[in-house]
Amino acid sequence: MRKKVLYLHASADLYGSDYVLLNLIKGLDKNIFDTLVLLPYEGSLCQEFQKNNIEYLVCDLPVVRRSMFSPTGIFKFIIQNFRFYVFISKLIKDQHISIIHTNTSAVWMGGFAAKLHGIKHIWQVMELVEKPRPVSYVIRKLVGIFSSKVFTISKAVRTFFLKVNKGKEDKFEVLYHGVDLKVYDPEHNHAKDIREKLGITDDTVVIGMAGRINGWKGHDVFVKSIPHVINRIDPAVKVKFLMLGDTFKGQEHFQVELEKLISSLPVSSSLMFMGFQSNFQDWLAAMDIFVLPSTLPEPNATVTIAAMAMKKPLIATAIGGTTETVIDNQTGFLIPPDDEKALADKIIDFINHTDKIREFGENGYKRAEQYFSMDNYGKVISEEYLKN
Repeated sequence: MRKKVLYLHASADLYGSDYVLLNLIKGLDKNIFDTLVLLPYEGSLCQEFQKNNIEYLVCDLPVVRRSMFSPTGIFKFIIQNFRFYVFISKLIKDQHISIIHTNTSAVWMGGFAAKLHGIKHIWQVMELVEKPRPVSYVIRKLVGIFSSKVFTISKAVRTFFLKVNKGKEDKFEVLYHGVDLKVYDPEHNHAKDIREKLGITDDTVVIGMAGRINGWKGHDVFVKSIPHVINRIDPAVKVKFLMLGDTFKGQEHFQVELEKLISSLPVSSSLMFMGFQSNFQDWLAAMDIFVLPSTLPEPNATVTIAAMAMKKPLIATAIGGTTETVIDNQTGFLIPPDDEKALADKIIDFINHTDKIREFGENGYKRAEQYFSMDNYGKVISEEYLKN
C-alpha cells in the first residue's frame, strides 16, 4: 500500500536543512511513497522542487521565530496555529496523508494534527535552542509528547532534549545529516571559474565561511579575525577571505550590523562578501580552508559535512554537535567560542603548514564518506516510514 508523507519545513531557501530535505525526497522510492511539502514562503528551494517534480504548497505555516516573543507576537502565533490546524486537518483527509514529517522543532502543529488524527509523526530535530529558557523547555516537551519517532541531528541535541523527556530514550535516535557526494565532488566542480570571476589567483589561500547571517553563527568573529591574520603572516603570502550568506526575512538588521563592522575594520581589500549563492558546492570548492566560528552551540551544521566532502579542512567552535563532526587536529581545528585571536592562530597555522590543508582535507573526506552518507540517512528515514 502506498504511503503519502506530508513534510512541514521552516524555510524555502537552499541552506543545509533545505538541501537535506530535497535530497531525502529525491531518494525515496516513488513506487512506495508520495510526498507533499508545506513551506512558509516561495524561495530557491521551490525551484529545485519544480525541477524534480516534487509537489509543494506555500501556506501560512506557523514557525517559531525570536521576533514573536512579545505579547502581541504570541497572540498572533496562537491565532496562526489555530488557522493552520484547520487547514492541515482538511489536507490530511483530502490527500489521505498517512505520515507527517516535521523537519524542524520550530514548527509545532504537525505533532498536534498527527496525534488528533491518529497518524504517525516523525520529528526531525536540528535545533539546539537554550534561550529563552521557557521557550526551550516548551519546544523540548512538545517534541517528546507529540511524536512517534524523533531523529536528532547529533548526540548533543539528543542529550539536550532528553533532559526534559526522561523515560523516552527509545523514542529519540541520533541520525546525522548526510550530503550527496555526487554533488559535493572535490574533483568535478567549477572552482576555477569562481576564482577567475573573483580575480583570485591559484597561489592565493582562500579562507571561507558560509551560513545564515544571524546573531550567533560567528560572522563577526570571522571578520574580526582578518586583521590579526593580515598583520602576522608574511607579506608575500596572498590570502583572501570569502563570506557567503544572507538573513531570514525580518532579520535584515543582522546584515546591517555586520556591514557596519566590516566598514569599521581595515578588511575591505581582503574580504569578499558575496551574499547567498545557489551553486554553493562550486563556491566551497573555490575555498582552501572552511571556517564556522559559531558563538552558540551548533546542533550539527550540514555545511561542515559538505566542507569535509569537498576535502576542505575546518576551523570550528568546540561546542554543540560540531565536536561530533570535526575531529581536532585530524580533520581541522576546534577553537573556543567568541575568540577571533584563536581563530586567527589556526588560520595562520594552516597558511604556514600547507601540508596540513591537504592532510586534514583528505581525513575529512574519508570521515564524510564513512559517517555522513545521504544514502544511509535516506535508508533510515524510509525504514521508519514503513514501520507500523
